[in-house]
Amino acid sequence: MEARIQAELMSAMKEKNAEKTSAIREIKTAIMKFKTSPGFSGTCSEADILGIIQKISKQHKESADMYAAAGREDLVKEELAQLEYINFFLPKMMSEEETAAVLDKAIADLGATSVKDMGKIMNYMKETYPNQYDAKFVGTYVKSKF
Repeated sequence: MEARIQAELMSAMKEKNAEKTSAIREIKTAIMKFKTSPGFSGTCSEADILGIIQKISKQHKESADMYAAAGREDLVKEELAQLEYINFFLPKMMSEEETAAVLDKAIADLGATSVKDMGKIMNYMKETYPNQYDAKFVGTYVKSKF
């Protein structure tokens, strides 16, 4: 994954695409920060990298929403452009309908009967569909079922 990110960075630099270069550098910086953090175990798995990219993606989406609320369309365009380049590295996210169908099946398979079983459901989603769903939606949906 890191090699793919590096290759995309080199490509963006050759294209002289400032927005893409900036977005990919942000990813590389976050990965380096993760690797130099005090609790780093010595290896950086693909799941770790995807988690980092997902966090950056969420930050850009929230920034774009805040800029839109403030009426700053110029900054919204910039954030959304960078978000597009960041999301390029993420696996395809399941739609809310797909996630709901998976959750209904998981609730039935795991025998979940109350909100107390949320941990089981979240672990199932994390193991079976890593970085492919909106955790906030999962929490809201499961709570609405009980």
